[in-house]
Amino acid sequence: MDSLKQQTMLACGYFEVKKDVDQSDVQLLKSLLRLDAREDPSLLEGLDIKGVRELCRGADLGAEPAVAGYLYEFILVADESVLKDMGNGEAVVKAVSLSWSEGRSGWGWMRVPTGYVLDLWMLLSRYSFGTESVLRFNGPEKDLDTYVWPGDVSLPGTGRFSEVRPLLFHYTAQKPDRTF
Repeated sequence: MDSLKQQTMLACGYFEVKKDVDQSDVQLLKSLLRLDAREDPSLLEGLDIKGVRELCRGADLGAEPAVAGYLYEFILVADESVLKDMGNGEAVVKAVSLSWSEGRSGWGWMRVPTGYVLDLWMLLSRYSFGTESVLRFNGPEKDLDTYVWPGDVSLPGTGRFSEVRPLLFHYTAQKPDRTF
């Protein structure tokens, strides 16, 4: 959790070097960043993403309008496979749309590099009336277990300010050609 928050703060560095950005806005953005951790492994035991989505749809995600779960109906999940990925050097988290349903495009979830969470939030803000289709994927759902969101070309790429890997060096299984 601390690593995710730290990487997101570092991603704000993109705006700190921009001359046309009011730095008080950057500081406000940083002060508003909160991650609400819900830790009860027994609740998630045996649940796949569909089960986690159903469990969280009925949960109180917070009544504050700035909370992503409340505003965009998205949650971040660190399940057993994510923890294994982190142990192998892949800093990812699963981003899950709570408003996605069967029959819509994609699968409503994807593994996202922890350094790209600010980019994801900006993309969600652009599509606030259709956030369930933000994480598009062309392939079977089982491929998402190894696929990593490549970001979006319309975004400024704030993740590079929190990455230790070289620019354009993709994560394992991060293939921009699989999104549509």
